[in-house]
Amino acid sequence: CPIATMRTGAATWAVLALSLLVVCSAMDVEYSYTGELEVIAITTDELVTTDKIFMLKQDDETRYQLTILNTTLESSLQSGMYVEVFPVPELSHPEAYQLAIDDIVILQGGTPKAYDVGADGKPYRFRSAVFLVSICNNPVLSSVAGISNFWYDSATSNPWTAQGFFQTCSNKRVSFASEDNVIIPGIKLGCSGTSRSGRVWDATKCGISEIFAWAEEAEDAATAMGWDVSKYQNRVIVLPKNSCTWGGLGVVGCGNSCYTWLKGSQGNILDTYLHEIGHNLGLQHSSTPGVEYGDMSSPMGNCCDTPRCYNGANQWQLGWTKAIERVTGLAAGTWKQWTIPAITVDESAVVQIQPLWAGAAGRIPTYYLSYRSPIGYDSGMRNGLADRVHVHIYNGSLYNSMGYLSELRAALKASQWFNITGISLRVRVEGTDGEAATVSVCRYTTGVEDCGDGLDNDCNGLTDQEEPACRAA
Repeated sequence: CPIATMRTGAATWAVLALSLLVVCSAMDVEYSYTGELEVIAITTDELVTTDKIFMLKQDDETRYQLTILNTTLESSLQSGMYVEVFPVPELSHPEAYQLAIDDIVILQGGTPKAYDVGADGKPYRFRSAVFLVSICNNPVLSSVAGISNFWYDSATSNPWTAQGFFQTCSNKRVSFASEDNVIIPGIKLGCSGTSRSGRVWDATKCGISEIFAWAEEAEDAATAMGWDVSKYQNRVIVLPKNSCTWGGLGVVGCGNSCYTWLKGSQGNILDTYLHEIGHNLGLQHSSTPGVEYGDMSSPMGNCCDTPRCYNGANQWQLGWTKAIERVTGLAAGTWKQWTIPAITVDESAVVQIQPLWAGAAGRIPTYYLSYRSPIGYDSGMRNGLADRVHVHIYNGSLYNSMGYLSELRAALKASQWFNITGISLRVRVEGTDGEAATVSVCRYTTGVEDCGDGLDNDCNGLTDQEEPACRAA
């Protein structure tokens, strides 16, 4: 069976055999394809759930849509991986760019891109091109002036811009200079055609062939106008309102370049750009239990076109917000306390709790505590979320979601408690002042106080004789 070695930098993660077959040999494989993997997240108009599309981009830019027959493999697949895939002949149609896969070998692991300060101490230079594309005499609804109003900081622009978002929410770890982030108007495509990679497309359809063909033809048109498209890693394709059922698409993670697609009026909404580009950064959706887009504290959830940074777990994932402390052990019956600055106030503004006392790493999620105050780029935080301590779970790693969504479990105001039964942890917000929150946690061992051990066994804030039941006894 094929063996894959996954690497990040010089470190070998693991040796994995990814196969559906219990027994296999070289004779089982009739042909294979190699190339870079692209994972695309679909944002539906209804924002109810999401689907993923897996693509293989060969060195000549030919793309094949992959059907992963063993869906358990999907969570281990990331954009930027260089892979070899083994299609099932009777289920695959390479002439239509469709491959059904029952085996995949990771030849080179996709090294997560760090949108963070580099080794030279300089901020990461974010480089993007927004292509305004009209198709079949159907005009794009966005304009250079309209997008510029929320793209760049200026004396006359919207007070909340993409430039301000990246530079502020990243704590100046990302730069968003106007010369690095351009808007390219005047791209007019016909009603059908064949792209440079051989994809035949039709303006009345919205398949994989269409979305990649539109991107390729937009790039070619911009090149003919004199633009050097190769300078821009993140490429945003803004389309007219059409038959596509999605509001936006974004490649999750980014190799040498990556795409985002927006359609219709979505091209005039900053929050949609930050959501889809968030996928390019490697972020998954921000959820609540049972609702994939339920966390409205982040552009990666479902909310509104109001300013707010990504949630605490995702800010940490990107390297934009640092951990005040990472807690892996906690003495039972004792309280531990922190002052947690608001995310927009200090770059060290999350507490990580990996409760190894409750189970092995990876089996029990890591918890993130952050404080969201309605100031700066968090001023658009909604009631019920503003001036509160947020408790998230997230199991990905730095710069790499590994397929995990972040999930908001609680938003606590001053004097509120939150009980995490799975790890026997109680979170208490002592107070907030608009710039920081004082937060305490305690690991309980029982629901009844032991009256003579000097511990707060039930973590109710009362120890031994402070407990009424103990005094009565």
